[in-house]
Amino acid sequence: MQLLHSIYKSWRRNAFRTLIADDYRTWRGLDLQVASWHVAKHIQSQNPHVAILLPTSGMFPVALTAIWSLGKTVVPLNYLLSKKEIKYIIEDSGYCLKCGLKNRLK
Repeated sequence: MQLLHSIYKSWRRNAFRTLIADDYRTWRGLDLQVASWHVAKHIQSQNPHVAILLPTSGMFPVALTAIWSLGKTVVPLNYLLSKKEIKYIIEDSGYCLKCGLKNRLK
């Protein structure tokens, strides 16, 4: 949890500064913090594992910190994997929830 607290502290310290710029938008520290809280509110499962499949973007650290804030383990998936490989990884990990690109997680 110390890493999570350090990340949140950095986001608060840089609340109005652009920290991430991806293909879709720019993310200020405040944007990342608030988005992380909202994502965490929607993760309801009791299972300790959450699989995420996201391209490199501002949503990746948002999802990562949201999951960590709930004390859960992140199972990161690479979107370049085949559907068969993704299915194997998420079944093997005992995932509870999948966050990410809908068409790749079916």
